[in-house]
Amino acid sequence: TSLPLTVWPRPAANAGPPADFCPGGSVRLGAAAVSGETYTWTPATGLSDARAANPLATPAATTNYTLTVANGFGCTATGSVRVGVFPAPVANAGPDREV
Repeated sequence: TSLPLTVWPRPAANAGPPADFCPGGSVRLGAAAVSGETYTWTPATGLSDARAANPLATPAATTNYTLTVANGFGCTATGSVRVGVFPAPVANAGPDREV
């Protein structure tokens, strides 16, 4: 006798390309090629929703985020992305002068 066997595909965890922005800005994390049933981003600091496939990231400092994707059958995959925050510019026109 033979029994049918179902092989579930392993989920993909593409966290997307690195992104940089200025303080006060934000970037959308994740990628269209991500497949799975549950998503967990760590650290959760600076994220709109650490359980969303594509959360909005607004970290105060440069952060490396890790995405773990699970398919509900015990299979997981991980990916990571660096989100850089540029330092705020400082304007200095020099000392006051009188003409």
